[in-house]
Amino acid sequence: MDAVSQVLRYTRRYEAEGRNAVPWVVAHSVPAAVEHEARRVGVRTRGISMSAVEAFLAAHGTSVSKLMTLRRRAPGALTGGAGDLWAVVDTAAA
Repeated sequence: MDAVSQVLRYTRRYEAEGRNAVPWVVAHSVPAAVEHEARRVGVRTRGISMSAVEAFLAAHGTSVSKLMTLRRRAPGALTGGAGDLWAVVDTAAA
């Protein structure tokens, strides 16, 4: 449930700064207990395979290897995931 707590902390922080935030937990798989807790507190979830990630990135003109070079965190960048990849993803696209 740590992922749900973490995304709620981030959401509250962004909302306190006057930003719009939609809480999501995105991972290669989302355990049933995490999905249940997320649904209970209004957090969206999405399980996505690595092949789907690679296809999404390719459709947007990038790749995992290109994103890995961005591991140095820019101010305000969203970070996370096992590979510590970051990007801002449009909610509709997600």
